[in-house]
This record gives sequence, structure tokens and C-alpha cells, in this order.
Amino acid sequence: GLAFRLYADDADGRAVPSYTYQHPEFSELAWDFGVRHAGRSEPGFLGPYLRDGRLLACSEFSGQKWGRPHSGYAYSATYLGGDEFRGTLPGLASAAAEPSATVLIADAGYGKPVLGTNYLRAPSDPLFMAGMVNSRHQGRANVLWLDGHVRSQKLVHHLDPNLPNLGGLSPDDSAYDLD
Repeated sequence: GLAFRLYADDADGRAVPSYTYQHPEFSELAWDFGVRHAGRSEPGFLGPYLRDGRLLACSEFSGQKWGRPHSGYAYSATYLGGDEFRGTLPGLASAAAEPSATVLIADAGYGKPVLGTNYLRAPSDPLFMAGMVNSRHQGRANVLWLDGHVRSQKLVHHLDPNLPNLGGLSPDDSAYDLD
């Protein structure tokens, strides 16, 4: 959470970008990792703000990571981190009406069995099924909120009864948006 805050301070209040494919040195550069054109993985946008440049993976996550160096945690991409493909820029971190009720990072995944993702999506996002909160800790998910506090949380919104441990923190976008 501190790394996100430091990044925003250096970026005139702008949140960390979720990802970009338009960086000259990287084929993919995301909030948590970057892949150089030669295929070597290294720290992403938050790397300079972390003690050793790496983020830790959730020890309870055991699903496939799809080539990502860490997985299990996902950053709120629909509103906060922006989405390059949809033409949305990262939001202003200070613009959140209720920082204590706006998700920043959460345990996440998608599918059955649960697979890794590093982009958390709001319920109205067409990609919600690919970035849901995963309640893998005895029916709860660890959530880092924009104001910096962390809370173990039950899911509020389930989209698919066949995926009981995947869903959302609100039935609408209220836990994800900045309004």
C-alpha cells in the first residue's frame, strides 16, 4: 500500500497504471512486473518503491500464474489503474470519495480451478469474470483499501454459483469506483 502511495505522490496524484504494451523497453509493463522484449521478467511500475523491487505472492494461492512472476493479488483496474485497451487512464488516487471503501488490491483469480490474475475488475466491467475477488482464506479474502487499511472480507456478490469462492466486494461498482 505504501508503494502505491509513494508512486501517486511522484505522479502528481495519478494512480499506478494497471499495464501498458506501449513501453519502448518492455513487451508488457504492469503495476507488478515487466517483461522485456528478450523475455526476461523484472519489477514493474512499483519496482522502484519496493525494498527489493519484488512483490510477494500470496502463499495460499496455488493456481496457474500464466507467465506472471507473482500471482494471487490483483490491482483494481476498472477505475483506479485504468485500462489501455479501453482507453481509460489511471485515476487520481485522491479523487476517491470514500478511500476506506475503495478497493486497491485483493486476493483474486478467475475460473475453475482458480487461475491467477493481476487485474481486479468491477462487476459492471465486461472483464469481471477474468478478475474477481477470490475468498481463498477460509471463505474470506484479504483486501487492501485505498486508505491503506487491510481487512479480511467475505464476498458480497457472486456471479456464478459454480464458482463459490469468486465474486465481488459489492453487487455494483461502489467498492471499486472513485465516486
